[in-house]
Amino acid sequence: MRAVRMTIVRLAGAGALVLGAIVAARSFTHAAPPLLDLSGYRLVWADEFDGPAAARPRPHWFFFDGWGKGKWRDAEYTQEDASLDGNGHLVLRARLDGGVLKTSFLQTYDWKVPQQQWTTFGPGSGKYIEARVKLDGLEAGGLWFAFWLFDPSDAYDGNPATGSEIDVVEYLVSAGKPTSWTKNLPQGTLNHFHVANHWGKAAGQSGTKLIDASAKGVNLRDGSFHTFGVAWQADRLIYYLDGRPVWETRDGVSTSDEHALMLSIEYDRGPGDAWGLDENILDHAAKLPDAVLVDHVRVYARKP
Repeated sequence: MRAVRMTIVRLAGAGALVLGAIVAARSFTHAAPPLLDLSGYRLVWADEFDGPAAARPRPHWFFFDGWGKGKWRDAEYTQEDASLDGNGHLVLRARLDGGVLKTSFLQTYDWKVPQQQWTTFGPGSGKYIEARVKLDGLEAGGLWFAFWLFDPSDAYDGNPATGSEIDVVEYLVSAGKPTSWTKNLPQGTLNHFHVANHWGKAAGQSGTKLIDASAKGVNLRDGSFHTFGVAWQADRLIYYLDGRPVWETRDGVSTSDEHALMLSIEYDRGPGDAWGLDENILDHAAKLPDAVLVDHVRVYARKP
């Protein structure tokens, strides 16, 4: 995600992280859930989003309110647009209310509460962090879902030791219009996603990759849940889609243990904003409300 986010998590250390993936046979139209070999790891944190329908997420999630302004990037963020569905899922919605786009933005930190109430992570001796999500409910052009990690103290000071932004998945609906991600691809491309690592705002202080899920045998619009993960070591980040590695970087890897978890739906209109649509319009607004379902968020740590 772009350099303007917030999240916390800690894990540092050395040693190679080996994640074997046993992936069931799949077709392009139906990707079977993978079985990650995490026998050398233990689950240290998770939210399975169990609870009654319409309940708010558990209290380790805080609602981003646009730094008290209630809005950010042409959307208003509300608590009402993040709730459980009663079937083990978090629902993040995007809707129009009186011509205003409303959605929700969750994070495991909040400057308004003591830091002891934050949930943060770092690489330690090796971490694997994932979210399992269903993306085909996003249809309105310009909507932008992300699962990411963010150190709210020093994410972009140019020193990865003090913090960073780790984008595990960013999924932007182009809806027939080119974006900065898809400008060299056929218009309406909906099967690509973005991963990144940012540790500063200057040139050369970030690494990004646009992933073609089709090339990995995965259809992100097939109505299934898909797992996006990152293996975080002290010297590298390895990004995964459904248990298979899609990108690795060793540049600017942070060892800060104050990265928070973030789940968000944003809207970027484009002009003057690098990630947005080339036209200042929310396409297919009539299709709203849209929603992303999140089945779980899990954090694993390498066993001693």
